[in-house]
This record gives sequence, C-alpha cells and structure tokens, in this order.
Amino acid sequence: HFGTRDHIMYPDKSRLMETGGGATYRKYPTENNQDGRNNRNQHLREKLNSTPKNSPRPPALPLFVAPSAKSNSKVISNAVCWTCLSGVPDKPQQQQALKAIANHPAQQYVILFRDHIAKKFRAIYSYENESSKLIKIYGKGPKTIVKSMLSNLYKYDSGSRAFSDLPTMTFSLSVDAITIKNELWRKAGVFPC
Repeated sequence: HFGTRDHIMYPDKSRLMETGGGATYRKYPTENNQDGRNNRNQHLREKLNSTPKNSPRPPALPLFVAPSAKSNSKVISNAVCWTCLSGVPDKPQQQQALKAIANHPAQQYVILFRDHIAKKFRAIYSYENESSKLIKIYGKGPKTIVKSMLSNLYKYDSGSRAFSDLPTMTFSLSVDAITIKNELWRKAGVFPC
C-alpha cells in the first residue's frame, strides 16, 4: 500500500495520512509511553503492592545454591561411539561399554588409553570423589587408578571428534581420558594393583 498514491509517508515517519479521508497516526514511543513498557511495569508494580499486608510474603530466593553434579556420561558415550570404538568390528565391544556406562550410577567417567600415540581404547573408569580414585567398570586395565599412576590427561571435543592433550597433571572434572605410565602395563594383563 505504501507505494500507491493513496498513501503518503511523511519524512519523519511519525504519522501516516490517507488522501481519501481522515488522517491516521502511528503510535511511536514518547516520554510517557515507551512502547508500552511503562504501562507494563506499572501493572507489575501495582500487582506487587496490592498484596495484603497480613499475607505471607513469597519465600526469598537463596543467596547460595549448591552446584549440581554434572555428568559427562553423554560425552564419554559419544567418544566411545564416534572415536574409540567406531568401527563395525568393534560394535559388540562398543555396545558392552555403553551398557556399562548406562548401568553404573557414577557422575564422572574416564576412558583409559593404552598409550599416548595410538590412543587405543582399553577401559572405562568411574571417578570417586571421596577417595580420589578411578574404579574400573568395563575393559582391561588396573582395577583402580590413583594420581601417581597417571601419565597423560585428555579432553574430548565432540565437534571435531578428537581428544586433545590437557597441559596439566591435576585431575579435574574436565578430564575425559587418561593414559597410565608405561611400566604399569604387564604382559598377559597382570597389573600390580
């Protein structure tokens, strides 16, 4: 309609005049009514002030909320499916690993690799906060892993589907995979712990 002769737009865009009859005005923000925001705020103020004085006030929000325990089970499941055990020959082992993650109640999981170079999948561990130990839930490796056994730490990037080195040796919740010291691996699967 604005391209026809029946409508003329003024340069300040504050009103619209129809040539066939009376003028109609557009509502633009003014000092008293800033696009309806003041009316909305006024309505909220009136609603808050209209509560009777003898009625109990709504409970105040707590100043501190305990952090919820985040789980990395989806990240580890994606790593197992798309990176660690992604091939057709690895499908049975992949299903067993995913079942072990699904059946275990832990919040934090860690993948154990054989070495730093090939990053060959060996096991999945759950992290216990109380003892700061990793407990094996699936695969081949030591039953428990402590901090002194760690060699390398990795973070899984689900976008690139790859593990990247973490430059620290401090175990934290951002660790998704580890390697242990080479001397801890024994022939025929015998481990010192």
